[in-house]
Amino acid sequence: MSQDPRPEAHSMAPLDAALELGTSLRIQDVEAGHRLLERTLKGPAPIRIDLSRLVDIDTAGVQLLIAYYREATRLGIDVHFMSEATALTEALRLLGLSGALAKRTGS
Repeated sequence: MSQDPRPEAHSMAPLDAALELGTSLRIQDVEAGHRLLERTLKGPAPIRIDLSRLVDIDTAGVQLLIAYYREATRLGIDVHFMSEATALTEALRLLGLSGALAKRTGS
């Protein structure tokens, strides 16, 4: 994979791999992140999103992940956020949304 941390630098991962969002999911990254995540909503396959490199997230990034998770769930697509991202955990805690991404798993 590319070393470029922007979401648009990453292509969709094969089904046996996790989709990586990169190191930053801030307001300037959300549009590209949305385009990348939106493509995964086309089919019923479970989605794994690797958060291991995520170190910088703001409210816009949190909103994107929650909206994506809710839409995937509505469509019956199973979403798993792989690898604990301290930045995401802290952002969710500060916003009072710690349970919003219920299927987060460590891996």
